[in-house]
Amino acid sequence: MVAMVETFYKTDNPQAASALDAEYYELSLLSDPNGTGRYFVKEHHGWWDEQAKQARHNIVVLSPEDGFDDYEDALKVYNAQKQHLAEIGFIHVLSPDMYGESEKGYNYERLQVPAQKSNQ
Repeated sequence: MVAMVETFYKTDNPQAASALDAEYYELSLLSDPNGTGRYFVKEHHGWWDEQAKQARHNIVVLSPEDGFDDYEDALKVYNAQKQHLAEIGFIHVLSPDMYGESEKGYNYERLQVPAQKSNQ
């Protein structure tokens, strides 16, 4: 089963942020567990509540129902959405540490946003 899951924040430390500042988007790309060979891209939006240790108002905002026949097509949509999130300021990315290499249990990445081209 293919699984990619990344959570995007505007802050590099959502655990220390107020609930308002801990707004997030969670983006995932998964293969169908029923073995159909289809791939699904899904996005959730919400706020992390560190005090309660849970997500608040966690709703699905993107989830094409039919999915994709081809992994490359699903990956293109995933990467386009990832770029969009970076462009609107969600540049701090946390992903599960699948190999136990991180002391924190997750990996951190700071996305670079290309400079906007001037219309001169």
